[in-house]
This record gives sequence, structure tokens and C-alpha cells, in this order.
Amino acid sequence: MRRIHAASCLVVVVAVGLAGLALPATGCIWIAVGAGGGAVAGAAAADEDRNAGDVVSDAALVARVKTALVADRQVSALRVKVHAHLGEVTLRGYVRSKKEMRRAVKVAGRVRGVKKVKAEMIIDPDLKAEDDG
Repeated sequence: MRRIHAASCLVVVVAVGLAGLALPATGCIWIAVGAGGGAVAGAAAADEDRNAGDVVSDAALVARVKTALVADRQVSALRVKVHAHLGEVTLRGYVRSKKEMRRAVKVAGRVRGVKKVKAEMIIDPDLKAEDDG
């Protein structure tokens, strides 16, 4: 693999699957485009406990969790932010109730690759539908 030693760069990867894909951890901005035309973007930054492959895996996991939340009609995915670190997912944002928060955790926990889900959400029963986006 050719190493890139620039302070910043842009990497575009076209791949059928992202498994085993490794990008250099140089602070690069990367975009991975899958066979279905979907794209996942993020920043691969040096990290003491994650290599570039882990960063890419976590970014793909975030995309899968966000997709699952969007598909679930009981959760307002637009108000929930998803973060992943080594397969552990953290949900942050706003929900209307404990029930919606539990549902978001359940949906995220069912996604392939999720090891653990942590909810750091604020419950605001006064949120209205127009607050969703």
C-alpha cells in the first residue's frame, strides 16, 4: 500500500464491499462509494486505539445504524446523531419520550456489527413534528 504523507488529502474509494479496506491515518478526508451507489464519508484521523481500517468500519457502522433509524417510523432519526468507536455506538440528540429512546437503542442494537449501544439523549416531550427536520 502506498502511504500518503501529506498534511491533508482527499481519498475516493470505489468498492463492492468495504470489508478489509484500509486507508492511511493521515487526517485524510475519505469517501467510499459502494456498488449500489451509496456513499459514506468521514475523516480518518490518527487514533491511539483505532487504525484507519477501524475508522472506516466505524463509519460504515454509523451509516448502517442511521439507515435503520431512518427506516423505523417510531424514531425521529433526524434528531438523533450516531457515533461509533470500535463497534460501540453512542446515540445523542433529542427524543420525545423514554419509549422513543428505548426504541432507538433497540433498533441500533439490532444492526450487524454493533457491540454495544449507549444512549446520551435528551427527552423533550414538547418536541413537535416540525422539529424533526
